Amino acid sequence: MTTTEPKLNLITVVLKGPGPEDRMVHNIKLKTKFCKLTANFNAKRGVVPKTFRFLGPDGDRLKEDSTASLAEITVVHNQDGATMTNGELDDNSVVTVVFNGPGPENRLEIKAKAKTPFCKLATAVMKKRDVGPKTYRFFDPLGQKLKATAEQTLKELDIRDMDEVAVHLSQEGGAVDE
Repeated sequence: MTTTEPKLNLITVVLKGPGPEDRMVHNIKLKTKFCKLTANFNAKRGVVPKTFRFLGPDGDRLKEDSTASLAEITVVHNQDGATMTNGELDDNSVVTVVFNGPGPENRLEIKAKAKTPFCKLATAVMKKRDVGPKTYRFFDPLGQKLKATAEQTLKELDIRDMDEVAVHLSQEGGAVDE
């Protein structure tokens, strides 16, 4: 017969959202990082990170890397973050698109509204790196090629907040057999 040890260092955290259905109760360890709670809250609602702000009892914004030692956390809608309606981005949502080139020094983050055409972002990347219009090829997070001249918006391309777009040097021609 086994006995279970009493669970020590546990606290109950209540996340109170903007609506009555947005209340979540968690029993967590004192050393649990707050970002785990926010990720769970956002995932259960089908929203992207930064849609909501999390406030302590004193009304101060909680940082993602802090430990969740508070008993009650208030959740409010973030006015400047990307928001979703029925699983889709709103046109005026601000998303951060991460462009990753070959090498860590080639990482570039650009903030834009969901209704911004992808060609504007591609042009900004090429201008920032001082290269010609056909120098790079862009690929979405799923590996699909994105045209640098595409008038499709970020929303239409389903590019979400903090999605990574791969940037590769364009290659023309092929190998020569000898």
